[in-house]
Amino acid sequence: MTIRKTIVVLAKSLKHRNYCVAGKDINSKEWVRPVSDIYGAELSEQQCKCTNTKWQRDGNPPYSTKLLQKVEMNFKEHAPLPNQPENYVVKDDAVWKQQYQIKVNELATYINDPDSLWGDDDRIDYSLIESKFVHISQSLYLIKVDDLKLYKNEHDKRRA
Repeated sequence: MTIRKTIVVLAKSLKHRNYCVAGKDINSKEWVRPVSDIYGAELSEQQCKCTNTKWQRDGNPPYSTKLLQKVEMNFKEHAPLPNQPENYVVKDDAVWKQQYQIKVNELATYINDPDSLWGDDDRIDYSLIESKFVHISQSLYLIKVDDLKLYKNEHDKRRA
């Protein structure tokens, strides 16, 4: 069975020489995190490539997915983890299809408005999630902030 979704890419970062990608389904507005296996592994550079079908006919190779692109993806299965319920396993060697992009002013239609972001600190101990003491219904949010302050914590990690 193939699960097909078109998402707008809202996050793409490098992690352990591979990529973490996430976006929102353009229809349901729910988060989708493409992963390479049921354990939530990062994506290779090849797995993050997309193609524009019009340009591909002209011989242009697939290129790296960019933020704000709408991309059609094929997945093997939904593979939620207790701390990442948005995970979907990508189909092997399937190149994503670019479906144009959104404009910055369209981001407002994808904003979340949660009551809180998982508690009072900057993280939740995984054992609390694993033991079901804390339930994570979603691990990703796109929020609008009015006054963002950036700093480094006691471990020299960047925080906002």
